[in-house]
Amino acid sequence: MNTLTKIIKQFFAISFIFATLICSSLKATVPNLSNLCLNTLQHLPKLREYLQNHGELSLEIKEKIQKIMPFENTQTLQEHQKSFSSVMITPDGKTIITGFDDKTVKVFIKQNNDQFTEFQTLNWHQDFKITTPDGNTTITRPQYGLAKIWLKQNDGQLSEFKTLHINWILLFSAATNQNTIVTKDYCNVIVKNYQSRNIQTLRGHADYILSVAITPDSNIIVSGSKDKTAKVWVKQNDQFTEFQELRGHQGEVYFIDIVPKGNTIVTASKDEVKIWIKPNLN
Repeated sequence: MNTLTKIIKQFFAISFIFATLICSSLKATVPNLSNLCLNTLQHLPKLREYLQNHGELSLEIKEKIQKIMPFENTQTLQEHQKSFSSVMITPDGKTIITGFDDKTVKVFIKQNNDQFTEFQTLNWHQDFKITTPDGNTTITRPQYGLAKIWLKQNDGQLSEFKTLHINWILLFSAATNQNTIVTKDYCNVIVKNYQSRNIQTLRGHADYILSVAITPDSNIIVSGSKDKTAKVWVKQNDQFTEFQELRGHQGEVYFIDIVPKGNTIVTASKDEVKIWIKPNLN
């Protein structure tokens, strides 16, 4: 490929980033225009295909494009006989664990085609200890109504990651390393520091907020609501702004989880779990 062609493609990618950042910056002052920009980005499959097929784009440019690409609903896990009571995804994004109101737990494993399939169903009434096929995640039942998630560390030892509760709705989430606390107040998301001082109030939901989650680096917040939507909030210049509204649930969004890298989100209503992933340009 000649030098001129490479320069044109790099220019195209940089122009795309620049235009998208302008759209994002307009959100606070011109919401309709900003939403129009976001809707346009969501309907650019040909652009995404172009970028995926041209590996000569620099890694830096690909990372910038990846950051501003919207999440896509890549799969929905549905249940017709029982209701979800909790959901979580492991940090590597390869295992989803759900609790149900009939006292069972289901484990879903990500396959090579990026789709999740059911791996095993566990019963709360029985003691269990299972390990996922890749050996990275172990699930145990320490007592009735609880499941503990253990992750394999670099030294081969298991470290406790999270406790999954049945019939328990997450209304509070804290970042792990940036002294940030996220909670809710009716329809608003409240961002605080550990001295309980309000840093910011995020408004946009039309009904009560039922769940919140935040990445460990405190750069992305996700909130679920009775208005049947989830919202993704991204930090820019130390302030969070709405990045995307996740639509598609037929019921209230009770449960949310997000992987530490911020590229995969799971949202759950009573009868379905939706998986949202940012397109991979690499």
